[in-house]
Amino acid sequence: MAVSDMTHDEIADWCSNRLTRMGYRFAFSNMTSNTHGEQPDVLGVTCEGYSIVVEVKTSRSDFKADLKKVWRINPEMGMGDERVYLAPEGLLEISEIPYGWQLWEVYGKNQPRLRILKGREKKPIRDGSFTRTRIIDHNIDVDELFHFARRKKSYQRELTWMMKILTRAQESGIDLNQFSNNYQ
Repeated sequence: MAVSDMTHDEIADWCSNRLTRMGYRFAFSNMTSNTHGEQPDVLGVTCEGYSIVVEVKTSRSDFKADLKKVWRINPEMGMGDERVYLAPEGLLEISEIPYGWQLWEVYGKNQPRLRILKGREKKPIRDGSFTRTRIIDHNIDVDELFHFARRKKSYQRELTWMMKILTRAQESGIDLNQFSNNYQ
């Protein structure tokens, strides 16, 4: 499938898989609920509770509408220690991205690839017989990168989403208790 033919939901699914390769143990895409206000396109969470929210934008009108949401106007109401806009190549400009937010692009001819235009990138560097990680900050400084992570953290929003997902799994017949005891 050509990257240019990917739908919003396909980009979100791809991003969810990409987040797991970036160190987020749990990643969920295309989240919907009648009882939650903020419904991120992608939510990634580490085992330590660090979270990233990715909003996929496939049109400029969707991006403009997103900026008017209550949790964008009042960022303390939103989720995510890191917050990202992910768009097809060339759709959004760095200058349009709100303070604290990152901008990633999905690009490529037949296979999607990730380009970080604004945000932190970790690149593996081969050095003889071992590999080390080089951190590159693109168009963002450390204060802006960790703008949301430095606020007083309430895990409530992320936790309610995790509980919603566990409830759905349980209602689908999965016995969650079998995973609660490591000694079985």
